Formats: sequence, structure tokens, C-alpha cells
Amino acid sequence: LILYYGDGSHRADNERKEFFVLCRALDPATGELLWTFVEPHRKGVPMGEGQTPAITTIGGRRCALFLGNRSLIALSIADGSMVWRFECTHPHSRGTTIPTPLVLDRIIVNVPDLDTVHAVSFDPAKPEQPGRFAWRSDLFMFTSIHQVRPREGYLYGFVGDIQGESAAAA
Repeated sequence: LILYYGDGSHRADNERKEFFVLCRALDPATGELLWTFVEPHRKGVPMGEGQTPAITTIGGRRCALFLGNRSLIALSIADGSMVWRFECTHPHSRGTTIPTPLVLDRIIVNVPDLDTVHAVSFDPAKPEQPGRFAWRSDLFMFTSIHQVRPREGYLYGFVGDIQGESAAAA
């Protein structure tokens, strides 16, 4: 069971005011902690929410892929070690990607909330090779929690701010 708590949503303790990117793996049968990935949240960068990581294979290793500290980060499911990383959002972005990154063969589509929508090309067989932007678009959409899905060369999904009575209750 992979739990990504979010970008800057966890403090080391109540005394310190430092925040961290935090991801853990638990044995689903026993709840035993298998590994923890922690890195300091970057200073001056707004904190982001967590997301469900995408599961993919990079360098022959099964990985959990998520957005943290303005970067796509792939961690080995076996031991939590970092396998691949790509800085992908604006320096002053919210750093918020609630939808799971969409992995399509050699492309990762990332749709951050109110930030640059982008696709990153990478070689899943070569984790040491850096990724690069395949395309970017400054759409700055409200992506809420909805996933995008591919179909016949297009991406489909829902965007927009919450409106109506349900928004008033939130």
C-alpha cells in the first residue's frame, strides 16, 4: 500500500516549522511500515496536495510516480529509493496535482491545478537519462480531482471550478 501524503503537508514534529514531502509503503496485510521517502519541502514554493501515485516501470523497477517539490518523482516500490526525477512546474506554481499522472508508454501527462499542463517524454528503460518536455500549455485550468483519459490521440477530462449549491457547502 503506497501512501503519498503530499508536498509539504507533513511536519517533522510540532516544534519545528519545517515541512516535508512524504511517501510511505505499508504491508496491506499487517500495516507494517516497509519504507519511508522524505525530503524537505522547497522554501518559497507553495505547498501542494497529495495524489494517488501512478504505478509504472522505469529501469526495470516497478515505481510509484507522483508530483512533489515541483518535480515528477518515481520511487521504487520495493524499497522507496528514487529511480527518476524531472522538474516540471513553474518556480512559483502551487505545486498541486491532484489527478494521477497519466503514463502512456514513453510520455507522462501531468495536469497540475492552475499551472502549466504538460507532457514529459522519457525513456522508461534508462532512468539515468533525463526527461524533456514533449509539450506544454499554459492553460491554468481547475483540474479538481478528475483524471484525464486518452482516446484516439486526444485527452479527455473535466475541468473548471466548483459551482452551485455543493460549492457553497464546501
